[in-house]
Amino acid sequence: FDNGDCSVGQAGPVWFLGGKICANNSPNCGTNNIVRSCTVPVGKALYIAVLNAENSVLETSSSTQIADLRAMNAGAMDGADSISLKIDGLKIPQLKKNYRVQSPAFTFTMPDDNLFSAIGEGPYPGGSYFPAVDDGVYVMLSPLAPGQHLLHFHGSYPQFNFTLDITYHLTVK
Repeated sequence: FDNGDCSVGQAGPVWFLGGKICANNSPNCGTNNIVRSCTVPVGKALYIAVLNAENSVLETSSSTQIADLRAMNAGAMDGADSISLKIDGLKIPQLKKNYRVQSPAFTFTMPDDNLFSAIGEGPYPGGSYFPAVDDGVYVMLSPLAPGQHLLHFHGSYPQFNFTLDITYHLTVK
């Protein structure tokens, strides 16, 4: 799911550079040191989810309210630390303060053979689910100049013993 070439599924003027999918209580959690190399076309902005938390009625219960979901995510994000993003060695300052956002409540639809089941958080049946909310640190970078670039982002949830450390070796051409 998150180990493919960064060009997979990309379209339009903005490309998403992902981290590592990690479900609650998943054996895949812990420290995730990921190094990826990929080619990005000239003129593409880059959107990075540095560190985030999502919750929905799917993972909790059908009676869970939006405020409760937001509180769960906020607790995770408030406890997060070591959040950083560097592009070509230049650090973007105060990420958690300046780039943290909460999503509006949203609905999502998924098939029976879905991501949650594949990563060991399910099994959850396919269908449409509402409410769901997200809280996280997100950055959109203007298109990079042609050539080689090094993008590195990092974040940690000490309360969950989870650290994310992602490096992208990007070739823009």
